[in-house]
Amino acid sequence: MSSLGSGTSFLHYQLIEKIGQGGMGEVWRATDTTLGREVAVKALPDSVLQDPERLARFEREAKALAALNHPGVATIHGFHREGGRLFLVMELVPGEDLAQRIARGALPLEEARDIAVQIAEALEAAHDRGIVHRDLKPANVKLLPSGRIKVLDFGLAKAVLGEISSGSATALPTVTSAGPPTGMGVILGTAAYMSPEQAKGKPVDRRADLWSFGCLLFEMLAGRRPFDGETVSETLASVLKDAPEWGALPAGTPPAVRRVLARCLEKDPARRIRSAADAALDLQTPETAQEASPRRSWLPWALAAGLALTLLAMLLRPSVPAPVSRSVELALPEGQILSDLAPPALSPDGTTIVLVSAGTSLPGSGKVRQEQAGSRLYLRSLGSFTAEPVPGSEGASFPFWSPDSRQVGYFAAGELRRLDVASKTSQVVCSCAAWGRGGSWGKDGTILFAPNSNAPLLAVAASGGEPRQVTTLEAAIPDVSHRFPILLPDGEHFLYTLWSNSPEALAQHGGIYLASLKGGPAKRLLSDPTQAVLAPGALLLRRGEQLVAVGFDPDGAVVKAEATTLSPSVRFSPSVGDLYASASSRGDLVFAEGEGATTTALELVWLDRSGSASQAMDRALQTSDLQLSPDGTRFVAAVSPRQTGSDDLWVGEFARGTVVRLTSGINDSFAPRWSPDGRFVAYSNRDTGNEDIYRIRGDGTGVPERIFDAKDLDTTVSEWTPDGRTLLFDAASKTVRRGQTQVWALDLATRQAKLLLDDARAPVREAALSPDGRWLAYVSEESGQEEVYVRSFPALDRKWQISQQGGSAPHWSRDGREIVFVAADVRVFAAALAPQGDDLNPGVPRLLFTSPRALLAFAPSPDHARFLSAVLPAGRTEPPMRLLLGWKGL
Repeated sequence: MSSLGSGTSFLHYQLIEKIGQGGMGEVWRATDTTLGREVAVKALPDSVLQDPERLARFEREAKALAALNHPGVATIHGFHREGGRLFLVMELVPGEDLAQRIARGALPLEEARDIAVQIAEALEAAHDRGIVHRDLKPANVKLLPSGRIKVLDFGLAKAVLGEISSGSATALPTVTSAGPPTGMGVILGTAAYMSPEQAKGKPVDRRADLWSFGCLLFEMLAGRRPFDGETVSETLASVLKDAPEWGALPAGTPPAVRRVLARCLEKDPARRIRSAADAALDLQTPETAQEASPRRSWLPWALAAGLALTLLAMLLRPSVPAPVSRSVELALPEGQILSDLAPPALSPDGTTIVLVSAGTSLPGSGKVRQEQAGSRLYLRSLGSFTAEPVPGSEGASFPFWSPDSRQVGYFAAGELRRLDVASKTSQVVCSCAAWGRGGSWGKDGTILFAPNSNAPLLAVAASGGEPRQVTTLEAAIPDVSHRFPILLPDGEHFLYTLWSNSPEALAQHGGIYLASLKGGPAKRLLSDPTQAVLAPGALLLRRGEQLVAVGFDPDGAVVKAEATTLSPSVRFSPSVGDLYASASSRGDLVFAEGEGATTTALELVWLDRSGSASQAMDRALQTSDLQLSPDGTRFVAAVSPRQTGSDDLWVGEFARGTVVRLTSGINDSFAPRWSPDGRFVAYSNRDTGNEDIYRIRGDGTGVPERIFDAKDLDTTVSEWTPDGRTLLFDAASKTVRRGQTQVWALDLATRQAKLLLDDARAPVREAALSPDGRWLAYVSEESGQEEVYVRSFPALDRKWQISQQGGSAPHWSRDGREIVFVAADVRVFAAALAPQGDDLNPGVPRLLFTSPRALLAFAPSPDHARFLSAVLPAGRTEPPMRLLLGWKGL
């Protein structure tokens, strides 16, 4: 078979020059000598001609495309067999392609919108004829000098390369490797624009094109791809688990455009925008005056005054509903940030809001610290200017109200508690895990609650007692749990969210279920794997980044209406499923706007022993857990680079100012800890559905190695022992004393783990062995609050309490003569030690400094001369919550 070249002729076409090459063949500019016009000729791969089934499929697709007459679609003139080759003759489209245009920078809004509308119209015309593109990308969109666009290669990817199933990609940016004759075993398309279902090798339909369309629109506006990576694998992983970095969009991007993007880039195709026509219509709909005008910048005193006057007027006339709903901003207490486990809770009577702030505390080391400590309840009367902290509520999460608006239930320190709002005193209802997953208080005094992150629902009397199990976990669903219960008005039925940390299981089984306290099978009402909030006549849910309301009749437990968007963005925790929204029984709504679980990137600073700060690196990170390398030149951190979705590990190098990704998992990687020689990083990870322990080389070479199968344990890596032979980790059993952590030791030579320290009275965690191996520091709640203790090692027969007014995150100095730790209010202490024989001789802890800004991660240098910390940027505060008064429902 002869090679092609300039001047080669076949039939009445003469090739002039090659203008492209890819997995679907070579593309040549050619002359049609019969009609005297220039055309594009695509010489298709030999595999198409040699495979009768693929050839027949190609002919069907080409005929369908040739019959499509639309100004936004490049025309097919014909296809021919000649000299053992198959040629497709197409319209030659002049001008640059969209990829070349984007390479010069982001497009202005109106230019991007005009191009996007034209692409959407072309997609709709093809979809109406049953043609799906499957490889929509900027290089396949031509920009004509007239301002019109042409989309190339509709439907030909499948015809030439076959249907996709699963496998590996071999090249970037376009993945075009042809598989065996059946087409199985191949990932097709351009990785960065591939829909999640396409990346998984599943059959695709028009909804895959709508995803790719969203990717194109995002890239036009932001000048960068919404999903990207250094390799095909990293790019596909980003497609599957990351959310776009919405902050990369221009500040003036209208809400209507953001809504189209959010609906197109919904990972579940069932919840994606329904058609390209809908996208085109939404993009062309003018914004209202309120949407088009920028948000006014109110002075804090003006905001507070306006809000207070509005709310006081409402409170004076509670029986008269507002004629129209009004939206106002509700600022958080100065210097505070919302806890990751703290959806705001509006009282049923609409007069008070309870929220959980993490702004004056330290999440500390690992998942357990993040979920247990560093938070506090605040109560805000909507007729008041200020929010008041609740004494003794440290470590609180997931507050919920009693029906009479007089009490608040919440989780803290391994207990379900109830707070009397008037006296601000609390009582224990029952024991449970350290971190619950939501509760609901019925009119008969029953509290239905999720005791922890891997459990069925339990019910208990609000006055106290022994809980009883209400639901049963589905044995066939991996890593399943029942969360966020809602007792319905009849007092018998309730809603709950079925959750799994397995993305596949969550997609297949997750959603909002209806069940009865009397037992019987549960019924799935909605497939949305998110917390639901009961509002008058509706359920509030998260779909993509949006807060939506779905019509709901609580009496018949029937979903009644299509979703109505209340906000284009709502804050949520993607690893927990909670939704930062609440509603009163009279129709007021409160929600926190934002993208993902954290809305503000954190600065990395050095703090000296007096608390003076200096910049550590000119790079902001979303991290709550980091550790310095033994030589102090690097750090490792658990980071959410997209501000939502799963955490990966990244390594930063101070001298060069670089931060590079170390892991790329499907689920969270957390609690990274350097080996004593700085060669390896050990960490916990949820990719298997369990919280197994892995290690990886700290320089990024090699692949992660699983060194401990956690089975029924939830693990959090604590520290390596100084000799590097043993790894200490915290673990909580999923079956025995759920959620109560113990200290375990993993022998790295044998890969066998043994229980090292347990206390039936209280959780113990965060173990750290002294440099000489003689003393074990750890944190316990045996006194009723977190304190730092030290025991002799390995006998564990002597014990000293180091902290005196609360403490966590203990760190040994390199010489073993000092422990530094952090108290709950971000005071950093140092306790001197004078070991002599079998006695530790600890001194009275000395306050080093109190941080003026919230410390969200904390890593002492080996000599304790300075401390690497992640803090809120100076002058930055949490975006305000939005209060929607007098919402009429659906």
